[in-house]
Amino acid sequence: GDTAQARGEDSKAIEEYEKALAQRPTLPNLHYQVGHLEWKSHKTPEAREQFQAELALNPHPPGALFEMASACLQDQHADQALVYLQKVFELDPHYPDLHTSMGIAYTQLERYKEAQTELKLAAPSDKDGAVHNQLARVYAAMGRSAEAHLQFALADQLRTANHDANEERVQRLAAAEAALKQP
Repeated sequence: GDTAQARGEDSKAIEEYEKALAQRPTLPNLHYQVGHLEWKSHKTPEAREQFQAELALNPHPPGALFEMASACLQDQHADQALVYLQKVFELDPHYPDLHTSMGIAYTQLERYKEAQTELKLAAPSDKDGAVHNQLARVYAAMGRSAEAHLQFALADQLRTANHDANEERVQRLAAAEAALKQP
């Protein structure tokens, strides 16, 4: 399963993990792996089922808790997502994207002050403008249009810089590939 997943063969990986689960249903991390692949394929109900099975075996892996919260957010169940996100925070307060997800959950619940607090914590690590964009929406919902405009502008700057960096990387890879084909 791990080999197929590393090759990007997600459906093959799921098959292999499910074979292993049929033989040893209590083996740790297998439900999580299947859930993660289902989540990547936007099969949220199936992913949630797998994450729940993993959490029944081991209630403490931050990855399964975080991805369960993400699935809940996708399904607009922010109250449930916050329960999982709080557990992640208790286990690892520096978990990547934790504050962003908490901000999104609070936004879905229209608890804008709490969303603002979480998103401001996440903003310094924003690489593509998504956090600043979310923060702008929170400010707009709070009636703070000047701050919303500033955050939208920052989001646009980050998005442009990220796009430019990706384009440069693609050009460097293409040049390197062309150089390798030279005799």
